[in-house]
Amino acid sequence: SLRLIGGQGSSEGRVEVRPGNGDWGTVCDDGFDDRDAQVVCRQLGYLTGFARVGGVFSEGTGNIWLDNLNCAGNESSVADCEINRWGDHDCTHKEDAGAVC
Repeated sequence: SLRLIGGQGSSEGRVEVRPGNGDWGTVCDDGFDDRDAQVVCRQLGYLTGFARVGGVFSEGTGNIWLDNLNCAGNESSVADCEINRWGDHDCTHKEDAGAVC
């Protein structure tokens, strides 16, 4: 599952992901760029996406689930992108990735 939290509306915010029925958590901004944001936004039904890094949509809490997300930009889902193992990161919530769709 995927959602955007903390933006002005539903089309922007901190990127949060949830493995299965687990707890929601964040995505670290290491390597997070517009191609990754495009896939996040596409998965949510939007046409375009732009990355916002450095915790601009406030810092999340709980788990940091994904780091070094590497999408080509044409995937339909973040699950189709290259990722580290879930929960494998070297980040703090000051590095929470965001997207504007």
